[in-house]
Amino acid sequence: MVEEGTRLDARVHANARRFAEDSALIQDSTSLSYAQTSQLIDRYARAMVAAGVGPGNRVAVLGYSSIEAAMAFLGAASIGASYVGLSPKYRERELVHILGDSTPSLTFSFGDEEDHRRLLNALGRKSPTIVGLQKREGAVALEDFLQGGEPVLQNTLTSIRKTVDPYGPAVVLYTSGSTGPPKGAMLSHDALVRGVDIMAQLVPERPRCLTDYPINHISWVLETCLLTLTLAGTLYLRSRFDPDETLRLIEEERLTVWQGAPSMYFLCLEADRYPNRDLSSVEALMYFGGPLPKDVLKELKQKTGARLCTGWGMTETTGGCTLTAADADLETLATTVGKPDPRVEVRIVDVAGREVGVGEPGEILVRGPTLFLGYLNQPEITAEVLDPDGFLHTGDIALMQPDGNVRLVGRSKEMFKSGGYNVYPSEVEMVLGEHPEVAVAAVIPKSDELWGEVGVAFIKPRSASMTPSSTDLVAFCKERLANYKVPKHFVVDPSLPILPSGKVDKKQLRHERASESIPVRATPEEGAR
Repeated sequence: MVEEGTRLDARVHANARRFAEDSALIQDSTSLSYAQTSQLIDRYARAMVAAGVGPGNRVAVLGYSSIEAAMAFLGAASIGASYVGLSPKYRERELVHILGDSTPSLTFSFGDEEDHRRLLNALGRKSPTIVGLQKREGAVALEDFLQGGEPVLQNTLTSIRKTVDPYGPAVVLYTSGSTGPPKGAMLSHDALVRGVDIMAQLVPERPRCLTDYPINHISWVLETCLLTLTLAGTLYLRSRFDPDETLRLIEEERLTVWQGAPSMYFLCLEADRYPNRDLSSVEALMYFGGPLPKDVLKELKQKTGARLCTGWGMTETTGGCTLTAADADLETLATTVGKPDPRVEVRIVDVAGREVGVGEPGEILVRGPTLFLGYLNQPEITAEVLDPDGFLHTGDIALMQPDGNVRLVGRSKEMFKSGGYNVYPSEVEMVLGEHPEVAVAAVIPKSDELWGEVGVAFIKPRSASMTPSSTDLVAFCKERLANYKVPKHFVVDPSLPILPSGKVDKKQLRHERASESIPVRATPEEGAR
């Protein structure tokens, strides 16, 4: 069991003393032992201290899943700073908001040249220090930055770490808002280590796991990086998801944990070499962010022999709150998100806040030690979702089955999940509304075999002579939004149904007109992830 009230990096350092020469991190041809990983965390931390970073500051990292990103994350947390992950899929407007809200004291630029350009433009060159993998415009090279921390003594580092509040923020993850721009959910050291404790029951001892999640996602932070390193396992890092590489790594490196969003499994099953891959090393196969159909689950079970597991949680709950049991059958796995973990209090209530009976739908409320601290700089919005009794109002609608498993039935808010990622229509609609030929935009979800759900955008043009093309609208959105937020279907119609309030009648669109949409296909690299 993971101790509560401890820093995120503490267990990694403890594992370095027990398993010094064992592999901790592997990426391409680079392999780091636990001893080397512990030393590198310290090296990053000393360099940050030398740069003036300390408790209460924030450290932003733009890039892909990598050893460097993991070290920046753990190094920052170890000295009381908060890690802010930035996806290279963010457009400049998204970066401007997140960087302006989080005000990082230090920013790592680990993306490509185009990513770096967007970062510079978004920062306006206001960051005290920008660090790149190599020297770039406005950035110092990583190795030079790390060498700058060499004068900082280990005793100094130890003294700083003793002052770190384990109940203070270690991570700020930005989640899209249903009525506005993304909000920074602050997660504490203690909540994260307790979240690891919940997830640890799903995986074998000393797991061998792959992570190719975006570094701004709770699954990268908690369910792969922290989970694997806390349990003294071996973490394989890849910058991007690739079905063939995932299958190759499972077979050749004998990975014991396979985790991903449903769309990732669909793409792996469609890979040419899937039938001939030996995936028998997998002991735990976990999927989150949406359901998998029974035929897919049956195939994965037969192929791997692994325990299959799904669950429910969100960034604000610091990971999973409900999980399916080890002996869950295919029907339970395909239709429910399992039972509430005993360490977290889960209630299902009606609009008046009264707990509903078995089989009755209601909103999921959560209370417990894994809850987030609140939204950065947003006390009013925090108060809207955290009630005086300490319950988080999630906005997700579910019912409790007689067998104790929770079945999701809808969402009280408009948010939907595409490829396991949250998409909020209002954010997309605001962007589409900026298009010179768009008068009104309304976005609703539509079921999709690959991504679970995708956006359908209904567009009312500004004049009868204007007919914006789907290609143009996609390009417009891609310049301003992460790809998974870009609608995959468009309908241009000057006669959208309008409510007396002047808003588009989305209920009518959802139930009567979603079938009119025309798909805009994307490659896996450009899709919902």
